[in-house]
Amino acid sequence: MRRNFFTFFWQDIRRNLLNYLVILVQIVLAAVVLCYALTLACNGWVATKKFENLNDRSSIYKLSADLEESEMDELSNSRAEARALYRLIQDMYASDSLECVTADDSMDFTFGKHRKEYAGLDKKLRVPSDRTVSVDMAVVSSNFFRFFGIKGKYDLRPEGKRQSLILGNDFRKYYRVGDVLHDSVDDEYVVKGFLPKGAYYVNPFEKNEPFYLDRYFITAVRPQRDDAMGSFITVMSTFVVEKKKNALHEMMSRESMKKLDFLYTENYTDEIRESVTDILNSVMTMASIAVIILIFCSVGLIANLLHFMESSMKEFAVNMLCGARRRDIILRLVAQVGSMTVIAGFVTLFVWQFSGLAVVTLLILVIYAFIALAYPVRQLKKIEIIEIIRRK
Repeated sequence: MRRNFFTFFWQDIRRNLLNYLVILVQIVLAAVVLCYALTLACNGWVATKKFENLNDRSSIYKLSADLEESEMDELSNSRAEARALYRLIQDMYASDSLECVTADDSMDFTFGKHRKEYAGLDKKLRVPSDRTVSVDMAVVSSNFFRFFGIKGKYDLRPEGKRQSLILGNDFRKYYRVGDVLHDSVDDEYVVKGFLPKGAYYVNPFEKNEPFYLDRYFITAVRPQRDDAMGSFITVMSTFVVEKKKNALHEMMSRESMKKLDFLYTENYTDEIRESVTDILNSVMTMASIAVIILIFCSVGLIANLLHFMESSMKEFAVNMLCGARRRDIILRLVAQVGSMTVIAGFVTLFVWQFSGLAVVTLLILVIYAFIALAYPVRQLKKIEIIEIIRRK
């Protein structure tokens, strides 16, 4: 029986191939969705804890604006508003009553004409483009790493005319500390260090999960006096921590800030509350979909196993008369469910790559397989060979 196990296994599947494939697709779909739900839950939990830890320090705010396209055009052409924004940035950073942390991850670093600086760079690390070679870049303030608890010492001060770069962990194999890179306007940047693997920060104003920095270039924020849009983006990307109550309101109430009356404040605590609600809703939705798929799949799987048992009883009796044990018969059921679980596991690993959450998904699938097998195996154990011969 053992020697011919794979022959029996293949014959059992071919006998009911359509049902096998339908249930297999359901299990694979459920596994992929379940892993996605677990990823949402894990990222949401990490982000939420970080939100709460940051907010425990003191009141955190962010300046925002709702401008129409025409108003944005006016802003970009207004020297007075450009200088007011620049002055606001300088005042916020210089204030003893505020701590300001800038984090703008919307930028790109576009390489210049020095091909050797990016020739071997993996396409996965590049920003999709037909004409240029770029990577994602975050522009941050000097206190960014300390504020978000990213371990290590990082120096973003320029070296003469060269700006400093801190690179995400995925760039370690391509660059070394001290390398000089040139952007599209031939400005020079020097690599000062690398972030640890999995380094991230959180921004509940933008999205409800961590911003992972493994594929980012990071450089210091450099507001320009007459660059209205650059200063505006910097202001929009800055967290403001009040060390003194109402300090931000008092600063925005100054006479020199009247040109910036389009700015308003958002409270970090309110955003955290909304983010936590959104995260829980997303997780519950995806988890519910996975559970519903598995429930439907269970009905089909158990029915398919019972049908297989009923249609194969005569064969089971002959096998057992020829020396097969009941355990060998049960193994044929286990093989069908086990093969589906293994295939679903491989697809999950292919889609989500090897990770702790993918392993957890596989363990859940194994538990599901045992539960699905429980009733058919119990029924099979009750049936004696004599009864099979009488019935068939």
